[in-house]
Amino acid sequence: MRLKVTPECARSVIYLSPTGRITVVSVNGAYYEWIIIVPGFTIGLAVGGMTVWQTYLIATAQTTIEYYGNSVEKTIAKRRGDVFFNEYDLGTSRNFKIFFNISGRRKWPSIFWPVPVPPMGSSFYLCSLRSVTSSC
Repeated sequence: MRLKVTPECARSVIYLSPTGRITVVSVNGAYYEWIIIVPGFTIGLAVGGMTVWQTYLIATAQTTIEYYGNSVEKTIAKRRGDVFFNEYDLGTSRNFKIFFNISGRRKWPSIFWPVPVPPMGSSFYLCSLRSVTSSC
């Protein structure tokens, strides 16, 4: 089935194949599969941005809400001439190890294995700079 766009846009023609594939063909013969390119790029950009953001939050041992609260606290401390630090930030490597529960015999490739592993510490005590224990 061949559909023309409009008389004003006669430079392009939209082809709809029997399988439902939509292809836009320009006068010079170049094929543009906009139905795949534009949504794919948009979704890739959104997912990539969220991945970068979540990786930053894991590296700094924060949640999104803590990030905004800590940024306010950091601004207040800067005005007073103090230095603000997140007490749960134990360094990038250790933050990732705590987040993915990597310790002892469990190594990095094991995060892809679907096996139950007991969590580090307990739900009452979190690893922080004040109380670094051997289980953290």
